[in-house]
Amino acid sequence: LGEQGLQSLREAQVLLAGDTESELAIEVELARANMLLEQRRFDEALAAIEPLGLLASSRGDLSATLRDRIFSAQAIALASLGRHRESQAYRELGLQTTRQLYGPRHLRVAVALANLGSGDGRLGEPSRGEQRLLEALSIYDAVFDQPSEYRGSARLGLGWLLLARGR
Repeated sequence: LGEQGLQSLREAQVLLAGDTESELAIEVELARANMLLEQRRFDEALAAIEPLGLLASSRGDLSATLRDRIFSAQAIALASLGRHRESQAYRELGLQTTRQLYGPRHLRVAVALANLGSGDGRLGEPSRGEQRLLEALSIYDAVFDQPSEYRGSARLGLGWLLLARGR
């Protein structure tokens, strides 16, 4: 993902001629922000994502899938910049949207819960993190009947939280 990809997205934005609020224009800007995240250009990515986050929070006509992707990208950018508490707020919004989209026991809900649980641990809220990781594991155990990276990662996170709590 290099400069050619970013250039192509800039050209798409020019072709959209000032349209900044259609879902297509938002998709193009989100793709650009995700490319910046991949390139570890976190400040630039966040600058691109923040206006999208405001749109996603205020516009009920945006698809839930697009809102979820925006909140996720914003959470990643914020966490990458060490702004974990702000990141958690966007992960919370993403969890709400994911539950609306897929129901309470879907794999994506478990991923969102595991990410929030790990974030809770970083923020010094281990009991809340433990609760979320246990809920994620419950979903993973229902989804997977074999060992999986998802289950392993959540169990590792839970182990670290329990050790931090002296349990």
